[in-house]
Amino acid sequence: MINHDPYNDKLKVSDLGFMMYIATLIEMIQQVSGGIDNLILKIGRWPFSLQQQQQQRFEKMMRCKIEIGSPIITISFPNDVEAIKLKGRDPDIYSAAVPLLRQAVSKLAHHDIILCIYKLLDNEVNLQTVSREKIAAEMLMSVRTLNRRLSTLGSCYRQVLEQYKLEKALLLLSQPNINLTDIAFRLGFADLSSFSRAFKSWTGYSPTHFL
Repeated sequence: MINHDPYNDKLKVSDLGFMMYIATLIEMIQQVSGGIDNLILKIGRWPFSLQQQQQQRFEKMMRCKIEIGSPIITISFPNDVEAIKLKGRDPDIYSAAVPLLRQAVSKLAHHDIILCIYKLLDNEVNLQTVSREKIAAEMLMSVRTLNRRLSTLGSCYRQVLEQYKLEKALLLLSQPNINLTDIAFRLGFADLSSFSRAFKSWTGYSPTHFL
């Protein structure tokens, strides 16, 4: 998670507001799961004064550990998360709901235009040659139709492309023995310095900070 829109300077949530949002998410997780003792909240920096005292209080209240230095905010679940069972679970309801859920996911994958764009971008070796026109043609629609459908979602092609680059960069950086130059090439940047500047504008950190 990031607390700002990197493509619109006016869309930014305060540190206090975002921590309240994060605390709400963690509380929801703790409530529906019956409590997870080893959640990890990763943040770039502690946004308030009195870090040690307030951080310990937050960790105790939220039943999670805080790690400082992450380029984006993440909530990490323990390795045995699959063993966690939600409170109020009902095996019969689960069995009846699974087919409906699979149908909904299949329908979403077919009709979600942003997901479709992501899939097309995933098939590209180098995003430098990708254009709005090419994506629209592969989706069997005009550029005008593509723009209109994205507009109804409050987005545009440039935002979707930049968001994809950010998410793909974070995914690639999480892999071992990664080469930053290869990532820059894969994401369509002319050189490593261009990629580093873009990544810092997205997250506030250099990509080397994430290695």
